[in-house]
Amino acid sequence: MDLEYMHISYPNILLNMRDGSKLRGYFAKKYIDEEIVHNHRDNAFVYKYPQIQFKIIDRSPLIIGIGSLGINFLESKRIFFEKELIISNDTNDITEVNVHKDMDHFGTTDKILKYQFKTPWMALNAKNSEIYKNSDEIDREEFLKRVLIGNILSMSKSLGYTIEEKLKVKINLKEVPVKFKNQNMVGFRGEFYINFDIPQYLGIGRNVSRGFGTVVKV
Repeated sequence: MDLEYMHISYPNILLNMRDGSKLRGYFAKKYIDEEIVHNHRDNAFVYKYPQIQFKIIDRSPLIIGIGSLGINFLESKRIFFEKELIISNDTNDITEVNVHKDMDHFGTTDKILKYQFKTPWMALNAKNSEIYKNSDEIDREEFLKRVLIGNILSMSKSLGYTIEEKLKVKINLKEVPVKFKNQNMVGFRGEFYINFDIPQYLGIGRNVSRGFGTVVKV
């Protein structure tokens, strides 16, 4: 299927990758009644693929609106006319904004495509992290392949796309330390190959609304 999306970036502002959560927090506080920003309903987390995602890519803040819901929010709130971003009580004046709106193919393909994680992929949760830790190197690789396929299946379902073909995956990943909510966790960086088309800078896995698991096509 064709998937429409919008990128809004602020190239004059330099932040650290870990500030993705703070960038999301700034807008979640500003639009506290907008479920699409904070992914909560009646104080309960909404388990669906976030259609607004906040990222720090090459030190620049990036906001992505995915599909009609994500794009409509960005346009209706005129996010591209923001004058400042307040991160960790520091006011960052916005002097330059890049807005990119496009439509790309999303879904299975007869080609094997190569992707790179621009930010750590958070593949593990409390339950499957124990499985991963207690597995040998070969089983770990197969386990991560299954998790990656599961992430893409879940993303596709939320975006209204049904995967009918078998997904084939090859990975070349390494563990990286991740600090999230003051906890030391394990993330993964590197590359993977798959017969699935993913538009640039979409996130895969856990905490994609805060910028984790962002992929680019190589």
